Amino acid sequence: MKKTIRFFTSVVILALTTHVSFAQNYRIHGTVSDDVGEPVPFASVYIDATSYGTTTDNEGSYELLIPRGLQNVELITSLVGYETKKTAIEIGKQKSREFNITLRSIILDEAIVAGKMDRF
Repeated sequence: MKKTIRFFTSVVILALTTHVSFAQNYRIHGTVSDDVGEPVPFASVYIDATSYGTTTDNEGSYELLIPRGLQNVELITSLVGYETKKTAIEIGKQKSREFNITLRSIILDEAIVAGKMDRF
């Protein structure tokens, strides 16, 4: 029984190690700022139609690792209160690429929330 568990654990670790080493070998990094040059923290940065994405840190910096198998991708940056920005990226032979993104702020409409309390 112990050999079976040890074998299963070894296979899982080997599979995860292989997946990590081959899957994420292209790096996209940069900063996200607003139209006056201030960093935008906690903005979403992701590749369209995939599960590869991240958020910016307090300084607006991000780093995204994606598989090299993707050729032409669309990088989408969004945050509430800013226009969504789409950037087309052609993945070449280099291992990393820097993209500094500027978001334009928008004014949101007023939202009115009304509550109703029912006796039952």
